[in-house]
Amino acid sequence: MNDNRSPLGKTLEESIRFLGMAKTEFAGKVNLSETALEELMSGTRALTPELALCLESVTGTPANLWKRLESKYRRSL
Repeated sequence: MNDNRSPLGKTLEESIRFLGMAKTEFAGKVNLSETALEELMSGTRALTPELALCLESVTGTPANLWKRLESKYRRSL
């Protein structure tokens, strides 16, 4: 796992691995380019409420958890 990941990115990377998907496939399922997914995972792209809902629909992890991870990370900057 990449240590440069935000807390959201680390959790997302684990979820993608658990689902057995390639990042390209996952990115398509949440309507992001692979570059945008990498930016989200590294913390350079902010999570939107809409994207949190997309992540929930694909991973089964509640949108509130994704939003909490994002909020915690942004406060730490």
